[in-house]
Amino acid sequence: MDMITARFPVTATVAIGAAVLWLLVGVSGGLLSAVKQGTGWDRGAMMVALAGISLPNYFLALLLQYVLVVQLQILPFPQAVPFAEDPVRWFQNYLMPWIVLALGYASMYARLVRANVIDTLGENFMRTARAKGLPAPLILRRHALRPALTPVVTLFGMDFAGLLGGALITETVFGLNGVGKLAADSIAKNDQPVIMGVTLLAAFFVVIGNVVVDVVYTFLDPRVRVKSA
Repeated sequence: MDMITARFPVTATVAIGAAVLWLLVGVSGGLLSAVKQGTGWDRGAMMVALAGISLPNYFLALLLQYVLVVQLQILPFPQAVPFAEDPVRWFQNYLMPWIVLALGYASMYARLVRANVIDTLGENFMRTARAKGLPAPLILRRHALRPALTPVVTLFGMDFAGLLGGALITETVFGLNGVGKLAADSIAKNDQPVIMGVTLLAAFFVVIGNVVVDVVYTFLDPRVRVKSA
């Protein structure tokens, strides 16, 4: 427990930063692609999303390190520097892990949001909203995006909970001493108590994630509140 507790802040920083990044990029990119369906932006964004899903984390991590650290020397090699010690260095050290983790998730979320928004825009209540003369931004935000976010919330709860249990590949490639790297080192040493501890931690966060998703559903979908009542 002491080993996991000491390394959990690094894993939490990686997970939270990546989650914020992939939500911003994935949801906004998927919504924009749905609004501009069939245009050059839509095709280009979906091609990037397909590439993001297809690229393995370890390949992208090594590629970024080679280009940004070795060749261009824009960023330092990642190290777990505390935020209070050097905020700029802290941000630089976590930027590449955030990008590597966020790219794959953002690609999946963009495709999911795009498909859900396109389906919602074809519903009868959307045509009614347009016929009533409601502004297009209001229609998208209140009537199209909210129903499309329901499956996104489910996916996000599971993805974020899984990352809190340790981003094994990303932390190992970048040498970040988080829970994921602890699990990888323990597997190499056949340290079964630590492996079981990390597994239980991941399972705990998955359970908590399911509970939080159920609670958030009641705010996103009024039908859930009606059935619960």
